[in-house]
Amino acid sequence: MVHWFAKDFPVGDWAYVQDAFENIIVRLGAPEAMMLISERRADGVERLYGCFPHPDMAKAFDGFAPVGESDLPRNPSLLVGNQTVYAERFGYHKH
Repeated sequence: MVHWFAKDFPVGDWAYVQDAFENIIVRLGAPEAMMLISERRADGVERLYGCFPHPDMAKAFDGFAPVGESDLPRNPSLLVGNQTVYAERFGYHKH
């Protein structure tokens, strides 16, 4: 089972989250269950979604709140994670 968390950011103001997420993935040996995806909304906000194998891992990311599978975007952009797992979960979409 995986656990999803999300947080809204001004567009482009989340590079530090991506860097931290990449560092954790590398330290953990690139678990396939972890990924960071984004969805740019029309209101000028970008929502980042982090997928974790254990919910306590989200504590490293201030302000991320739990979300359900039904809250995930249909066509997100993959920022960090396994491309194959992303494609299986969301289907392949060109951006």
